[in-house]
Amino acid sequence: DFSIAYKVRLFLADYSKVPAIRDEFVTRIWYAAQRGGLSIPFPIRDVYHHHIPKEKANEPLRRLVAYIKSLPTLATVSDQVLEEIVSDVQLGHFGQGEPVIFQGQRDVKLHFILAGRAIATTQDDKGKQYTVADMARGDFFGYSALLANEPSPMNIHATEDLEVLVLETEAAQKMLKRSPRFAQALGAVIDARQNTLRTINPIEKKMGGLFSTSTQPNPDKGASVTNVSSP
Repeated sequence: DFSIAYKVRLFLADYSKVPAIRDEFVTRIWYAAQRGGLSIPFPIRDVYHHHIPKEKANEPLRRLVAYIKSLPTLATVSDQVLEEIVSDVQLGHFGQGEPVIFQGQRDVKLHFILAGRAIATTQDDKGKQYTVADMARGDFFGYSALLANEPSPMNIHATEDLEVLVLETEAAQKMLKRSPRFAQALGAVIDARQNTLRTINPIEKKMGGLFSTSTQPNPDKGASVTNVSSP
């Protein structure tokens, strides 16, 4: 059998921290491997040939559509649209404390939280960091993908083990164009977060609008600013 062995060396003064560091390090590797589609190549291969009836073959698709529909944010999107975009949807997993999106990052994708929690923070031009949103199941982030691919104005970190639906930009565009209520709800939350960002940094430029929508700000959607650290 063939294999590649990797060794990682860590230098520290307090050896009592070794178990916690090893646990966090191995956990990060596991999540990164899951996202990259990597698995342990066991030297055993079992091949089974089995004809799957068309009805059963479509079952995973129906389950995924039902899973998506269970999110309040996506409940207004029709089953037909969801079935059309489901091939452009992926599941993503992040461990507690892992970064998901960095402030200034481009080419981000729209994420909907299925399980766990995440926090959105931003840093102003003086280096102070602020909390923009504390997010749980049903919330979304990565909306800069819908604003003419502007760089992300926020950092996103998993505060608990996180499971997310990740939508390709084309799929998100299709949902916005064909689901006005979804576009309106999404736009209201985005407006609230953009207002929070402008409160933190008044010179923050106004970002572009959602693709093919005409959403208006929702005055009932408030947002608070919390200073979480100082330089």
